[in-house]
Amino acid sequence: MHTPFDPARPIQLALLGLVGALLAAFAIWSAVEPGISLWLAFDRADVAHGQWWRLLTGFLAHWTLLHATANASGIALLGWLIARRDGARIVGVLLLLSLSCQLPCLFALGMDAEYRGASGFVYTLAVFAWLRSMQTGRWRGLLLVLALGATIHLVLNAFALSGTSLLPTGIASTWQVHLAGLVAGIAGYRWRQSRATTII
Repeated sequence: MHTPFDPARPIQLALLGLVGALLAAFAIWSAVEPGISLWLAFDRADVAHGQWWRLLTGFLAHWTLLHATANASGIALLGWLIARRDGARIVGVLLLLSLSCQLPCLFALGMDAEYRGASGFVYTLAVFAWLRSMQTGRWRGLLLVLALGATIHLVLNAFALSGTSLLPTGIASTWQVHLAGLVAGIAGYRWRQSRATTII
């Protein structure tokens, strides 16, 4: 079943692309400029001392150029697929929902924890896109591979069975934040389904 054409959708997609490109550029800049990344990274102790911007900028800061590029590419690709099918506003809702699920996890990590990255958002969009593809049949195989790969990666990191080449040596993957992103993707799908049922 195809979503009815919305005349505003091309404009929404263009704005989404522009915002995404700016955020990706900012993330890559933080990865290649260590001073910028230190100033942006989430640090619970610094937040407690009034540096509130770190609540959001921690998701822009990245450890390496490959880390930033992988997350930016994943969000861009999955966001574009979802926006084409369901509209850019759904992507915005998913990102906000993901943020609301990830932030409590960051505060639960401890006072000494530092976080940089946006992988939780990739998990949210990947799970939502895969669940929607089960209905529509479009991109089902590709999204199934992505969803399974993300889930396996999450489980391996949760049990400390595997690291990731995207992060420097000694930096552990924050699987709790990834799990929060996955839960947000499922919740977003359930919300989308209940909204569609109500409209019908």
